Amino acid sequence: MPSEDAMWHINRKRAMLKADPKAKALEGPYYPSFPLVLLLDGVQFALWYFVQHHVESYLLMGLLAWFNACTIFYSLSTFIHENSHGLILGRIQGYDTRLFCACLIELAFCSFGEQWEYTIVHNHLHHPHLNDDEKDSECPDEGHVAVQPKDWKKWVVPWVELLPLGTLLTQGQLSNNAKHNEHQMEFPQNVLRLVTACVFIVLGVYLAWYKAMLFCVWTTSLYASRWNIALHGQSIAEHYRIGLGPDAGETDPTNSTYFLAENILGFNTGYHDEHHTFPKVAWARLPELKRRFPDEFGKHVNPRRYLDLWFDWAIHGFETGYFRMCKK
Repeated sequence: MPSEDAMWHINRKRAMLKADPKAKALEGPYYPSFPLVLLLDGVQFALWYFVQHHVESYLLMGLLAWFNACTIFYSLSTFIHENSHGLILGRIQGYDTRLFCACLIELAFCSFGEQWEYTIVHNHLHHPHLNDDEKDSECPDEGHVAVQPKDWKKWVVPWVELLPLGTLLTQGQLSNNAKHNEHQMEFPQNVLRLVTACVFIVLGVYLAWYKAMLFCVWTTSLYASRWNIALHGQSIAEHYRIGLGPDAGETDPTNSTYFLAENILGFNTGYHDEHHTFPKVAWARLPELKRRFPDEFGKHVNPRRYLDLWFDWAIHGFETGYFRMCKK
């Protein structure tokens, strides 16, 4: 059974489509996303080349990896979310293209297959079980970035995550999914792992791009770490939080962020209230939903910037209570 908050979105969508049946036509893949993925892959390849041939300092490499993780790499990751809903190429002659698109993203994202875990788990556990502490894969639990150790290690963990692949040591994974299901470790994820490992290692060794390889895995690790301002600011903004402000109470299932910079960087990921109500509408068409239904969308709004929310979480020791609260 869907959670209470998931049903809120489902019933709301039914009412909206009853009022405007033509809104149904907005659903479906947005094919220009495909060349955008290719472009963002190309930007990562260019960064690898630059680091390999022009960056001598490992400190500078780490700073570039962090900046990349919070900006361009984060932009690429938004298409993992689009792909989880089949909104890049959809189905072609009955064939589910999500694995193909995931492999294409993976060539530059380098999660070693863990993005497929998100692709599968997101649809099965997050949307139907929204804000259910026991079932929602994005509610903080063991393995989630927002869950700090209770002892002295909580003062060490954030700093370890600044190191290359430090996130694997602190979280044991590169995905922040706290709940899992039986589908995520099936054949497709193993294909992704094999494709990524082969292309990454064979090509990197052949070209002797060892610094570029280090930069790549460092970026991926920092992306999943507590230091990713864009990703975690977005996560805090989307659902239940403490101290968000008086205009968005604890009863709002989902909130949108309409700041221009956040939505350019995240390809309209900030239109999250719209997305949970119409999960089959691609990123480029989400603003059209807000235009069609002005009395519904625009009421559940996060009034704070991602940087502000992330900083609030950081200065309070990355504690869960400043990240997100789910319903018991």
